[in-house]
Amino acid sequence: MHFSETVVREQAKKAAAKKTRKYVALGAVAAVAVIPTAAYAIISGLTGSGTVEGEAYATQNLTVTAGAAAPKLFPGAEANVTFRVNNPNPFPVLLQKVEATNFAPKDGCSITWFTTTLPVNGTSYAFPGYPEADLTVPKQGYKDVTIPNGIKLDTDATKGCGFTLSITVTGAQKAA
Repeated sequence: MHFSETVVREQAKKAAAKKTRKYVALGAVAAVAVIPTAAYAIISGLTGSGTVEGEAYATQNLTVTAGAAAPKLFPGAEANVTFRVNNPNPFPVLLQKVEATNFAPKDGCSITWFTTTLPVNGTSYAFPGYPEADLTVPKQGYKDVTIPNGIKLDTDATKGCGFTLSITVTGAQKAA
């Protein structure tokens, strides 16, 4: 087989062009790999500064709601005193004591007809025998508390006799 000089030159040009494209492509890949490293070296060492401010949380008091004596009293009966303690704080609170700050019989009833295990205007009820879980009010939540047999109506009381009992609770942030 014999090729003309023109055919040989054309094939040599094509081979040279193919090699050139190959080296250009390799060069481009190498350049892309090197440029980020060089850019990183140029950008490194930047710093910044500023200030941070903060303040302590202003605690909120607990509230007592939904209090009741149940079952309903009748002469000679005892009832549980139940109430709800609301905790608006972002941490749990462990109840420490409860105090009846005011006990008032309703119209027509005598204060002497009632007996309560809660101290009235005096020392506080410290939840004897209660497990800690029963005294923990969850963060931003509530806990229903029951004082068993917390109120008793005397046998001399009249039908329909009632009362109002104001309650104050004391607690502290529960350690995590």
